[in-house]
Amino acid sequence: MAEGFDLGAYAYAHRGLWATSGPVENSLTAFKAAANAGFGIELDVRPSRDGIPIVFHDPLLDRMTGRAGFVAEQDADTLREVLLNGSADSIPTLSDVLGVLPTTCPILCELKIDGETNARIFAQTVGAMLENHSGLAAAISFSEAAFAALPKSLMRGQLIAASSMVGQQAVLNLIERSYIARADYIACHVSDAEMVAESKAADLPLVVWTVTDRATHDRVSPVTDAVIFEHYDPR
Repeated sequence: MAEGFDLGAYAYAHRGLWATSGPVENSLTAFKAAANAGFGIELDVRPSRDGIPIVFHDPLLDRMTGRAGFVAEQDADTLREVLLNGSADSIPTLSDVLGVLPTTCPILCELKIDGETNARIFAQTVGAMLENHSGLAAAISFSEAAFAALPKSLMRGQLIAASSMVGQQAVLNLIERSYIARADYIACHVSDAEMVAESKAADLPLVVWTVTDRATHDRVSPVTDAVIFEHYDPR
């Protein structure tokens, strides 16, 4: 059974501890590096054609592999053979990641819901895998349907799109719905950190994404419980 954890006890490496001259994003090497450094991990999952949760951010393969096509058009076994750009790492499944991480490393697992993905079925699949994980794990998604379908025994968070994209009122409305739906935490874009912190319903724990430098870290830290970061050392 997955364990809940104190969000504020960790900083979370965005897609693992990756770098332009080092491990690539969402790779086993990047995840191991984050765990070895004492960080939590944020990762992305989306379904393969046969419904297996694949750890990959984009719907298309091209940016990270040089191959054409949608992740959702390939079976998991085929995707696991595809190398990530400039590395010896191939695309991992969620099962692969859960199998190599220490149980003390907390995971924020983002469910990507786009295209023809059935939010309810995919959330149930991922939720069951995380529930069976013997370490620290939480799920999160922009999709309210996915959030609602996650098992309530699992630590669940609601991702909130940037107000620059959806408008401030939409952000405030989703915060209120997240409170009513009993989210364990919410996560907002770094540009909205202060606004969300001032308005969040019933003081839901707040995670901010994605912080990319120390100055921004120092600005948002007083108003947030935790940061999802990349390309600097939050310590």
